[in-house]
Amino acid sequence: MKKHKNDFKEKRKSTEHFYDLEFDYDLIVSSFAMQYGIRLSHEPDISVSEYYRLLAGIMPETPLGKIVQIRMEKDPKILKEFGDYERDVRSKWAEFKVKNHKKEVQLSNEEQLRQLQNELKLLFS
Repeated sequence: MKKHKNDFKEKRKSTEHFYDLEFDYDLIVSSFAMQYGIRLSHEPDISVSEYYRLLAGIMPETPLGKIVQIRMEKDPKILKEFGDYERDVRSKWAEFKVKNHKKEVQLSNEEQLRQLQNELKLLFS
């Protein structure tokens, strides 16, 4: 069966992310320092594409990698054995996702309203 480009786009859209560039910035900074020896505050010339490539390669042993593993865990046996720290990590992430989703919905609604207003202006001008 032949895959189309849109199949991959849809799959990528549905992929759940377990980190956020702003929410996890300190973890990202410390993970870059640990894994690559890069101090992001001292690397003003790093390109966005290189930043994302390096971020994609963050290993599980880094601060961000460890937190992502905790957030991703689905095994009920392992979840049952989580301590206060791990439960707190998961709880804060869940709260962040709920707040972030509400903001995305609000922005989407505002954008739809702006588009409608622009269409009405075109109709009546």
